[in-house]
Amino acid sequence: MLAQDGGSNSEMVSLSDEVIAYEDTIRKYAKESDIEDYVSLLQAIMMQESGEKGNDPMQASESGYNTKYPRVPNGITDPEYSIEVGTHTFSDCLKKAKVKDSSDYQII
Repeated sequence: MLAQDGGSNSEMVSLSDEVIAYEDTIRKYAKESDIEDYVSLLQAIMMQESGEKGNDPMQASESGYNTKYPRVPNGITDPEYSIEVGTHTFSDCLKKAKVKDSSDYQII
């Protein structure tokens, strides 16, 4: 479930069937990046970024980790590759922020 407005509103939205269908792929790349505890968050990112539609469900085309497709919006045309790149990008952000694990967060 996700907060509809991305803020403090308590309205929640369930993950779409399309995002749920990608769970095994998300889990595969999360495991490779040693961030398996973040599968649900990665699913939420996918819902927010693409509305689970299109061939670039993680909207990862413009990431520096995209080395196969044009780095323009929706440049990636392979959903699995989009998930691979998006997961790698998120993992890198966690490392740069020096996050220790999924319970390491600060409420601001």
